[in-house]
Amino acid sequence: MNSQKTTDRKGTLAAVGAVLVAIISSACCWLPLLLLAFGLSGGVVAARFESWRPVMLPVTFVLLSLGWYFTLKPRRTTSGDTTSCTTSAAGSKSCCPPEKTGFSVRKLNFVMLGIATVMTAAFAFFPNYVGALVSTGHPVESEEVTQTVFLGIKGMTCAGCEVHVVKSLESLEGVVVTEVDHRSGSAEVQVPAGTDPDFLRQAIVNAGYEVTEIESHPPSP
Repeated sequence: MNSQKTTDRKGTLAAVGAVLVAIISSACCWLPLLLLAFGLSGGVVAARFESWRPVMLPVTFVLLSLGWYFTLKPRRTTSGDTTSCTTSAAGSKSCCPPEKTGFSVRKLNFVMLGIATVMTAAFAFFPNYVGALVSTGHPVESEEVTQTVFLGIKGMTCAGCEVHVVKSLESLEGVVVTEVDHRSGSAEVQVPAGTDPDFLRQAIVNAGYEVTEIESHPPSP
């Protein structure tokens, strides 16, 4: 009986551990968004978590697999006198322990593991779908004469970083972000004609990223 309880506890701990590691492994994407809500920069922190992600993701799925293993592991039948129980004339097994009913720890583990599996997948693959949940630029619809500036940005790791960069750039007066792409490490913005594009650099640095290139294209005549 005690061994069964120990196995159930192992399953519970493995499930909880899988969720926690999955949350931490995806912090490179959700943490900058959270910090941004409080007006803080998370670019450097995001880069640190991104470097841990290749290690933490396998750990996440190992823990989740262990959780299912311990929960689905066959229970040993009791040995001893209780295996030789006889049924009385009344049909009751006098020497056998009563069967347990209700919401056992094992049943609870099944529910927890189902929830943990969904949560683990949601957090582990968060960088892959966060771009569909947030906007990272929009077309310019203005009569004001503007010039296009292309930026090379180092340190962006997912769509969460793109949002962080967009918000930092759009906090500058007159700046409209048309596109940010973490895969190519680039951004395209529109600024008023005649503006020195180098003033965009500090906004990127403040967000926790590095500007590798600034290329300005004057407005078409």
